[in-house]
Amino acid sequence: MKRFYSILIILTFTAVKLWAGNNEIKTQHISFSCSIDGKNYRLEAMLYFPSDSGNQHSLIIMTHGRNGPNPPIDKREVFRYRPLCEALANKGFVVMMLVRRGYGNSEGPDCEYLETAEESGLAGAQDVKAAADYMSTAPYASNGRVVVIGQSQGGWVALAASTLGIKGVLGTVNVSGATNFRRASGFSIRSSMVEDQLDNSAAAYGKSSKVPTLWIYAENDNHLPATVKRWFDSYKQGGGRGELVIKPAYGDNGHKIVGEPDLYIDDILNFFKEIGFSK
Repeated sequence: MKRFYSILIILTFTAVKLWAGNNEIKTQHISFSCSIDGKNYRLEAMLYFPSDSGNQHSLIIMTHGRNGPNPPIDKREVFRYRPLCEALANKGFVVMMLVRRGYGNSEGPDCEYLETAEESGLAGAQDVKAAADYMSTAPYASNGRVVVIGQSQGGWVALAASTLGIKGVLGTVNVSGATNFRRASGFSIRSSMVEDQLDNSAAAYGKSSKVPTLWIYAENDNHLPATVKRWFDSYKQGGGRGELVIKPAYGDNGHKIVGEPDLYIDDILNFFKEIGFSK
């Protein structure tokens, strides 16, 4: 682990040029120190900068999914979602691809496999808050405007983050969101028990929500449209503000639609306009 972070220190000062559309995108692989629930951690992240990286920009915190209840650690987690991160940076935003505790090269044990879906999402949301606090001091992203985007487990984390009143966060985006939790152990992903637990979690998040949310799913997601609509209705009935977008079926697994940003990025950009989130 010490070797990894010594490497990260070098990478922090090394920008890699990428090309997205007609604009040059730069990346920076970093680690940063934070305190969560009274304990200190170093979390890993990849930063994506627009071509005019010398200017201040609004910040997007992107975060990842999870591969089952006992996921193997993927040391390349930080490189995921590159097409979406590049596309958003190309629109003029600074994007932080955040690796939460217990994943990739971030420190800490698995903190998200808890008893209920609500608890599991909220645990990951603490990492998002820590990242937002850290980035609030960055000169290139210090205009005080933030949106959180997550996919799969990260999508549920984004919904949970909408309840925390994180400074600067104007809204959150849930792409194909759901979560792993202990009560779901031994049940299929579409069992009524699992769906009811996620419905209860959505209702609880709606009651505590402080910012608008956007939900994006494909018709052939792991969780079907009727189920997702029920969660969304419970979220709104609890007091949450949001919009649900169901996209056409994507290949043989709609849960992977995140890999084709052209199919849904306009929905995200329209949401940004609605909440007053500009670059």
